[in-house]
Amino acid sequence: MSRNPLVLALSLFCLNPGTAPCQECPCDADLNHDGIVDSSDSDIVFFCFGSPPINDCAGADLDCDGVIDKTDYYIVECHECSLPDDCCGSAPRTARPIVLHCVPSVWTGDDTCDGDPNPCRADFLCANEHCGSKNRYLSFVTRSDLIAPHALRLKLIDVNGFPSMNGQIRWAGPPAEYVDSGSNAVFIASPLQCSPHFQDWSGVGLMHVFGDAIVPSSMYQVRVVSEECYTTGDLWCMGPSEEFTTVTWGNTVEPFAGGSQPNFGDVSAIVDAFRAGSNAPSVPRADLVGVGNPGQPNTPNRVVNFGDISAGVDAFRGLAYPYTITSCP
Repeated sequence: MSRNPLVLALSLFCLNPGTAPCQECPCDADLNHDGIVDSSDSDIVFFCFGSPPINDCAGADLDCDGVIDKTDYYIVECHECSLPDDCCGSAPRTARPIVLHCVPSVWTGDDTCDGDPNPCRADFLCANEHCGSKNRYLSFVTRSDLIAPHALRLKLIDVNGFPSMNGQIRWAGPPAEYVDSGSNAVFIASPLQCSPHFQDWSGVGLMHVFGDAIVPSSMYQVRVVSEECYTTGDLWCMGPSEEFTTVTWGNTVEPFAGGSQPNFGDVSAIVDAFRAGSNAPSVPRADLVGVGNPGQPNTPNRVVNFGDISAGVDAFRGLAYPYTITSCP
């Protein structure tokens, strides 16, 4: 994307907020001018993601680099959560953890965010095996009061290796029960689809969303949408957004960060899941590929088999993620 030379020049100067040209880059995160910085301001950044700062997106380019991107999102979240940081300064914002809200319509555990009463928390990692960082699934708990028909809307924000897919929308399809080969416990999983599926989600609880569009090292946004909201097409009547990230290709057990991931421990964990070992990771964590999934080779098949072991070995050897994503019409 080409950038306005004047805007780009100003952004270079504004890496040092003490310089005079930064007066032209106000870095005002209160995008809707209601006097507070909150999730409605970050929603504006998401709505404008990948766009130039024009028309309704004119104020969302907070670092004045000519495009609305993750850096602008980090700035809003930094202001919202009052992080001990210079939100608009020269700190490497791309290295900062994503800040997550723990009180939206979809959340990642209980309503204290895994025991943390702080409504803004950084470095999202779920506190137990069942939710949190995975390769090919997103896992969350739906609110118990979602009784009226709603749909779960997933937006592709930053899909690693597939930049042309960024901004596309998927929807959680009808959930179904599957048996975890290790624990024999039943887990609930929902396939991604191109059209919304409305239902009462109040009794679903912990669910795992899967599809070829969920790939490693990527970022997604989930929102709850009522039937009325979908009919009107109004972004602002959707539920608050929740952001999820997937981990490095082949990384199935902790640690989920560091340059040595995945390692042999990840391969061993997939083998344990295949053998249905008592300490094996869950199927949504160890299921990497769709081998044996007729007609959908790029989509996980809700079981752990030799295909997953082979994929884990390839990832350990440093081979790139090999699968593709089908675009919605």
